[in-house]
Amino acid sequence: MPKAEYTVAAANQRLKDACTKVALVRVGNMLYFQATLPPKPDSTRSTPYQQKISTRLPASEQGVKRAEAEAKLLGAALVADTFDWSDYQVREKKSRACFKTFRNR
Repeated sequence: MPKAEYTVAAANQRLKDACTKVALVRVGNMLYFQATLPPKPDSTRSTPYQQKISTRLPASEQGVKRAEAEAKLLGAALVADTFDWSDYQVREKKSRACFKTFRNR
């Protein structure tokens, strides 16, 4: 069992206290970022909306620690208006490709 200070709820409270506009969400045994993000490049939407991005990190003590640090960087990029989907879509494409390869075996 993770220490109380490294739970998703505790990390989200620290992110909220730091006014970071990013939260961590646990889906199954994996962690995701959740934030109001600009539309993806291939989207038909024109305004930012709430979206999730896979961290590709497990919902473990070490995963929460790393995801919290990355959430702060993501929040800083959103505030500075330097967020770029290409930094995050590579992750999604790689994980989908691995999933397709695994399914085809």
